[in-house]
Amino acid sequence: MESACVMLVHGLGDYKNGMGDLERMFRRCGYATVNWSYASLTHPITILAEQLYQVYRLNAPHYETIHFVTQSMGGIVLRRLLKLHPLPRLGKIVMIGPPNHGASLVRAVLDRPAMRLFFVVPGVRWVFGPALHELGDRAYINEICAIPTSGVMVVAGTKPFDIRNFNSFLSRGVLPEPHDGTIALWETRLPVAAMDRFLEVPETHNLLPSNPLVMAETRRFIAGTSDDLDLSLGETSPVLRQISLVAKVVLGALSRDPQLLSGLPSMPNLAVRPVLPDLAMCWNDLVSVRGWHLQQHTLVGVWRVLDPQGVRQAWGGKDAMLRAFQQVAATVGRDREDGP
Repeated sequence: MESACVMLVHGLGDYKNGMGDLERMFRRCGYATVNWSYASLTHPITILAEQLYQVYRLNAPHYETIHFVTQSMGGIVLRRLLKLHPLPRLGKIVMIGPPNHGASLVRAVLDRPAMRLFFVVPGVRWVFGPALHELGDRAYINEICAIPTSGVMVVAGTKPFDIRNFNSFLSRGVLPEPHDGTIALWETRLPVAAMDRFLEVPETHNLLPSNPLVMAETRRFIAGTSDDLDLSLGETSPVLRQISLVAKVVLGALSRDPQLLSGLPSMPNLAVRPVLPDLAMCWNDLVSVRGWHLQQHTLVGVWRVLDPQGVRQAWGGKDAMLRAFQQVAATVGRDREDGP
């Protein structure tokens, strides 16, 4: 059994690439990572929490400790999960820009007459999804979510306006400063007794996970160290970032049936590295063991097994790939016990 895994959970309307810099950092530091992507624009918070629980259950047999790093609504999904199920292997939690008391910006925007008319248009409410409306209800969020009891660090942004954050145009004159353009600082806080650390960073909401200070302090908190870390990890290409911005909306709307092809058997496989690695954003991490990854395609639901070099070793339906990955996990576990 491996010692620790870091699970990354993005926010509303985002996609796994939004946590890509953190994922690369943790991998470079030797951690196993599961950068979980989910249809945040499709399901209510409780359904998303149950989906996250299934991913946790897949990883729990392989790790002594599972840490969580969340961004924005990802923290609320985790808190809802903690209300629903015990997580015996839960380690530390870092919540980046979480709307722990709901999002007053959502309430303010949806209360505007023009927005109420906008949401009457057929399909508009479906595109934005039920979770957005739930985040606007502070009492509901406080009711359905647990207060974490393990080590928690909360990160809040204090840069109220940035052209790279569309919400900052809406929040001007609406949110009380300090805020990050989307979430007010006070909305991020948990009770003092529940937070080991509260960190304020001069950054806008959607760029917090890639902020060098946030990355460094997140790593230090998870590791329990104060050492310095070289964060020159390489940037995601601008073209890929733009593709991701479009994909996160399109995939969120289309991925209503992730089990579409789950019944496939193990298919004939040519062991090669994927031709278009940049499109890895379409593949959702579900389990990671010693560099091996079990992934599911966001659109069609097909599953695959990648080795530590990123070469596909098997692909097919859910049940067949679960069996294949269990065999891999058992093998690498024996290799570790037999090694020096």
